[in-house]
Amino acid sequence: MKKHVLPILILFLAISIIGCDEEIDTACRQGVMATVRDLTGLDGCGFVFELADGTRLEPHMMGFCGTPPLPKEVIENPLYNFEFIDGKKVKIAFEEIPDAVSICMVGKIVKITCIEEPFIPVCIKNKITELKNEEVRNPPASIWQYSYQGKTVYYIPQFCCDFPSVLLNPDCSVVCSPDGGITGNGDGKCADFFSSRKNEVLIWKDNRN
Repeated sequence: MKKHVLPILILFLAISIIGCDEEIDTACRQGVMATVRDLTGLDGCGFVFELADGTRLEPHMMGFCGTPPLPKEVIENPLYNFEFIDGKKVKIAFEEIPDAVSICMVGKIVKITCIEEPFIPVCIKNKITELKNEEVRNPPASIWQYSYQGKTVYYIPQFCCDFPSVLLNPDCSVVCSPDGGITGNGDGKCADFFSSRKNEVLIWKDNRN
């Protein structure tokens, strides 16, 4: 009898693990890709989500002001602590709020029920923290994700005073400098980067003035 216990236990654990993975993968499974757009220059507008077909969605924003503890519905709102950055690509699920009224009037007003941001390696997150602690660059610093030569890479554009751009691997090891520097052409080690790169995703942009 004991001989059969171990295989059954292993099978049970395997099913449990698969079940957990499926539960994780279902987050925003019914969602769609969208791009964050900054429309604050238009009267009564703010940030919106733009779908691939050009449709714009105005997120119904809950009031986050007040002193802790904040209500559960505020903390559990997918937009709580979400950093709105113009051009950022995300995956969202939403529900239309048909009776809601907007001054902006550029699209449907929706309740965001789920939002997923691109996976960011730990060292790239640390790089973002470093850039936030620096003085504001000119132009402002940003980090972009691309597919290049079959790998995922992260591009930090050049900025003032002939500083070169930097292309990083997910472990933050330097691939090359695609452009910038004294010549404007980087270090020449990846001259085909701009013509070969694919799948552009804005990971972060410094919004400080």
